[in-house]
Amino acid sequence: MLVDDLRMELTPEELSRRKLLGLVGSGCLAVFLAGSGAAIGQFMWPNVLFEEPSKVPLLRPEDVASGALTTFARHKVFLARAPGGFFAFTSVCTHLGCVTNYDQALGKILCPCHGSQFDLSGRVLGGPAPRPLPRLELTLEKGVLVADTRKFVEPDWVFKV
Repeated sequence: MLVDDLRMELTPEELSRRKLLGLVGSGCLAVFLAGSGAAIGQFMWPNVLFEEPSKVPLLRPEDVASGALTTFARHKVFLARAPGGFFAFTSVCTHLGCVTNYDQALGKILCPCHGSQFDLSGRVLGGPAPRPLPRLELTLEKGVLVADTRKFVEPDWVFKV
């Protein structure tokens, strides 16, 4: 005679095992749904990179000292006054991208990473840097010199006011 075990009463041990398996299954389902919800939420949210604007206001032309180099560390820009006008160049070393520093006592721009040296116009004096520091495009907006950190100009370019 065949016995239908689905209609038989469960023992307390079988009941607790069934509860445990039900809880484990429910937990796995909850983790799956949470992961799926997170993936869908990330898909719905746009991947946007918020960057600082490329145009950096520097100084008024009359505030730039002749023969001195003005450092804008936050924007990684140097500003100088040339005999014919003004020029700005990046302070990021052309060797491996380290941020350079202006040493006023030596009158040079020095790279702290690998020892590259630049003069006050950004030309390489020594070290492993392969190129001069790139000059940036300068404009005059509302009486203030503005450097565009994404637009490079020729190495001898000077902005005339």
